[in-house]
Amino acid sequence: MKIENDKLIFDNSNIKRKKITGHSFVDMAGLNPYAKIGDVVLERLGYLKQDVPEKYLLRGDYAEKIVRAIYERDGHKCTIYDKDKIHYDNMPENKDFGGLIDIDLLEENSLVEVKSKSMSDYDKILREKPAWEVMQGCYYAYLKGKESFTMEWIFFDPLTEREVFANQPVTTLANLKRISQKYNMNEKTLNYTKGLLDKVLNYYNKCLSEGAIPLEDISDRALEQLGLERPQIDFMGEIGATLFGTLTF
Repeated sequence: MKIENDKLIFDNSNIKRKKITGHSFVDMAGLNPYAKIGDVVLERLGYLKQDVPEKYLLRGDYAEKIVRAIYERDGHKCTIYDKDKIHYDNMPENKDFGGLIDIDLLEENSLVEVKSKSMSDYDKILREKPAWEVMQGCYYAYLKGKESFTMEWIFFDPLTEREVFANQPVTTLANLKRISQKYNMNEKTLNYTKGLLDKVLNYYNKCLSEGAIPLEDISDRALEQLGLERPQIDFMGEIGATLFGTLTF
């Protein structure tokens, strides 16, 4: 692996390609302001590890249990998939895209995407739903041919969050908050999602076929993990020498 001509060059002769999932889809589509597209490609190709702290996985699982209990209380029939049995993939027939649905509402031809959050995020998400999170739900709904999907955000107060993070019994759920928003898969949404899927897959395939990723799409953190350094810009290169070479101070 090396840096050459503003690109990260890697050996693509015998590489194992991972499928694009809901999370990697929105990151590669450029919707997540906290992610770099090239970093996601490197993770999908096995060069970087997907580093998600266990405490957030615990909180996410707990949030899904809460949402499922609410939906079943309200008369919905929820289908939850065994992650290990289906190998974290609800779309084994799709060679390019995959991932795991949080809650499937088969009888309603709909599904639920659950997000767990700290209480400090409540007002921000109440004002504006994160586009990259909504598109994860849209991604699964599109690929599974659903008529709609619902986003469920569960917000944990500091005490409950600490208990869940520590994998301890929760003493109360009274202070949790919830934001729920249903979205229909209309023609405009279907066309937009298809466009993003095509864009992401084209980018992924281009990187694979060329064995190269644009350096501007890769973070310094990723380069550091790979043991590489971003080349420094030489402001006094040929252009600088031409402009300033005749000046004397």
